[in-house]
Amino acid sequence: MHNHPLHIKKYEAEGLKNLQIKCSRGDIECYGHDLPEVRIEVYASKLTFASPFEWQRMSKEEFDQLGYRIHRNGETLGIRAQGSETAGLLNIFNFKKVSFRVFLPRNCSCLVETEMGTIRLKGLTGDHYYRAKFGSIYLNDLKGTISSTSKNFGSKVEVTNCQGGLKISSGGSNITINNCSGDHDIHTDGGNIKINDFQGKLVCKTRGGNVTANTFEGEFKAASWGGNIKAYDFKGNMAGNTMGGNVILHSTKIENFAWLETSGGRIELRFPENQGLDITARANQVKSRGNFAYRGSQSRSRWNGQINAGGANVRLKTSGGNIKIIGEPTAFEFPKTGQNPVNEQSGFAQSAQNYEHIKSGGSQQTYVKPRVFNAPKPPQQKRIENLPKLGQALIALFFITLLVYGFNTILFFTSEILNPHSAESESNIAVFYLNLVNGLIAFAATWFYISVFDKRVRRTWGKYIALIVLTYIFYFVTHGALNVLANADHDIGNFWYYYKMMVRSRNDIGNFSFQEAIIFLTVPAFAACAFFAYWNRSRNMNEKLSEQEVQLLNLEKLKTKAQLNALEARINPHFLYNSLNSIAGLIHENPDRAEDMTIELSKLFRATTGRQNESYHSIEEELTLVRSYLEIEQMRFGDRLKYTIDVAQDLLPHRIPRFLLQPLVENAIKHGISKIAKNGEISIKINSREDQISIEIHDNGPDFGEAISGGYGLKSVQDKLDLIYEGKASLKIVNTPEKKLTILLDKNHAL
Repeated sequence: MHNHPLHIKKYEAEGLKNLQIKCSRGDIECYGHDLPEVRIEVYASKLTFASPFEWQRMSKEEFDQLGYRIHRNGETLGIRAQGSETAGLLNIFNFKKVSFRVFLPRNCSCLVETEMGTIRLKGLTGDHYYRAKFGSIYLNDLKGTISSTSKNFGSKVEVTNCQGGLKISSGGSNITINNCSGDHDIHTDGGNIKINDFQGKLVCKTRGGNVTANTFEGEFKAASWGGNIKAYDFKGNMAGNTMGGNVILHSTKIENFAWLETSGGRIELRFPENQGLDITARANQVKSRGNFAYRGSQSRSRWNGQINAGGANVRLKTSGGNIKIIGEPTAFEFPKTGQNPVNEQSGFAQSAQNYEHIKSGGSQQTYVKPRVFNAPKPPQQKRIENLPKLGQALIALFFITLLVYGFNTILFFTSEILNPHSAESESNIAVFYLNLVNGLIAFAATWFYISVFDKRVRRTWGKYIALIVLTYIFYFVTHGALNVLANADHDIGNFWYYYKMMVRSRNDIGNFSFQEAIIFLTVPAFAACAFFAYWNRSRNMNEKLSEQEVQLLNLEKLKTKAQLNALEARINPHFLYNSLNSIAGLIHENPDRAEDMTIELSKLFRATTGRQNESYHSIEEELTLVRSYLEIEQMRFGDRLKYTIDVAQDLLPHRIPRFLLQPLVENAIKHGISKIAKNGEISIKINSREDQISIEIHDNGPDFGEAISGGYGLKSVQDKLDLIYEGKASLKIVNTPEKKLTILLDKNHAL
């Protein structure tokens, strides 16, 4: 942007929540500030014939002709051109550029779109959306959700100091994430992804680039079709899968799992040598070093057992490379002057004691002897290990040479074909059409095989044999038809002469060898097999990624299930404690009512324990539990307690989490009804509000205080809502105009 804006507009920000900007070519910058106003700076420039390589400032009259306008509609302020604009690649020929720099209150949400230009968002909170097809993206100091509405094809995307949910989809840009936290989802078709200092959940997918994470804490899922996946100074859970690159994990602690897989590269796992792991490893060769105890089956290429008596689940698998399992010493402190290091509990001495303790617990176990302690080299000093081995280098040499030869041949024959005076013009044209026909044959045979026969052939070698046979059938049928066409032309001409020379044996045309004919016959089958191998490998990669995502999803479900069970386990004793106190208070005053209350309590607990491991049930079943509880408490309070339940009949079958309402009713008894001498009332109302279910619990006791908001009953319910509804449910407490507690649930949320 130029130093001086063409226009400066100011608007009051009262009631403003959203900003929308759209331009065809130009930069967009949005900065949050603490002033109650919106300041818009407009920068307009153009290219002219007098200055075709330098943008010149546009006049006010020229800018007005573009039809840009600023309008406000309620809570939204919009900036865009009135008419249709040039879009997509045609913007390359658009020689006018309009950019915007906007300063607005921090809590405003932004929707910014530009076809060609850079987008910068800084210092904002809320929900933000951006779209820039051909331009870089810079996101700084943002809180909330940030999403790209389409793929970005710019040079880079940089995200710094952002918190919340981030979704980025890039066509090939390099993506850098610095000092961020939250739940991020990043996709790029070919660029590199680099993460520095991250906390939370991160999903990264790239079709060919590298993924590198430094100083990471949380859950990391990364997939690449050919690049390397590396994580250093890592704490948490990781799943990494790449088609041909290396996978490296240097962890300070593996929380629950580490699943690393590559089709052709190597895997390196470094972990604290005193951490326990349940480990399986499969590779050409599995190597290890470190001061840890291993127990289980072990061979040159496979491990299946436990390290340090077991712990986090670790799965390592590579189809063509090696695996290194390295136990790193824990924090090592050098002894002060005058101290004897042998008498001190150094990291090695403590690890040796741990080993002796573990060794006494089993017989089949291996002690991996440690090397002399040396600080690990930084990653940048290990570049020599990334060099390919001799076999890989020879294969790469063959394919690169073949690729160069192919391109040069294409360029040569293209130039010859375009030269009508060339002596070999007709023969070159014949070769061109022959290659074109053979390419179509290979493609048609492969496509037909994948569509019809692939699922019917199970063995890998059988698939390739079937594909070769099918390609030959397509070849002979197609060229047979071409030969019939050539023979039908009595004046064969030079073109058909050369073409038939390419596809017939020496017996038909004397100056063309049988071996050369075989080569032309073999090339389509080879091309079909090569394409099928690439397609099959890509399909296997997608299946592995899908399988891995399902496994991670199941793990998340198990984790949520365990947390819900823990919440219920804490709620039930809490309720039992209060109920038994109520029974104890009635034993001497009214034994008959105490007996009735005990019977009701047994019915209630019979219903709660016979749930067959279910965490959800209908609203009708939940209200049955609540009624039983209120009946028990009504026996205790007598005339001091009355209750009413009003529920929409169509909501009774709707499923909700178990024990969602009972702790809230219990709080109403404990902190409301028990504090008043008479005429206690509790009302429960459940009805629909558009796409939500509203649950209101009211009592006429004292107002809610600060202590009640942090009580265990309310906290357990809030934890359940956060776990299950993922932000699509709320719990609100108010004292005016009426004391009540309100829960809003997403009616369409699947349980």
